[in-house]
Amino acid sequence: MPFEYVTSHLGDASALATLSHFFTATAAVGGLQRARLGLLGYAFPAMGDLAVDVTHMAASLGCCCQPLALPEYHRRAASADTGRVESLKAEYRATYDVAEDIADTDLDAAARAEIALRSMAEDYRLDALSYQFLSFGDAREKIRLTARLLDAEYHEL
Repeated sequence: MPFEYVTSHLGDASALATLSHFFTATAAVGGLQRARLGLLGYAFPAMGDLAVDVTHMAASLGCCCQPLALPEYHRRAASADTGRVESLKAEYRATYDVAEDIADTDLDAAARAEIALRSMAEDYRLDALSYQFLSFGDAREKIRLTARLLDAEYHEL
């Protein structure tokens, strides 16, 4: 990055805008360098454009990629607290316009998936988490439902 010197009066909007862009970029770089990214599953079969070179990403951006194990996800989902599952299902119904054809068992699976993903993100201190839904096998529709619910929440932030 070329050297730049900014000087002006405190009330000069153009100088403050230049500084604002600089500090925003600095914060983004710092955030990436400290980021912990969780990767659950594997790259799409025969889809090299979606593969992630975590070594290159760590070398160029500084972030840390944490591989996450599918058996651990499944164990966490299966052992999720029943009370928390029921609470989340009630929250889904109150917060989202849940389609009538969504079975209670689907909401149950979505709540268990959310609990598993959130606990993994917390335990591994992740800043972001990515997964490949095909790696979930028979549970992939449940994880897609969970992703839609979580995506709706995070886009509201």
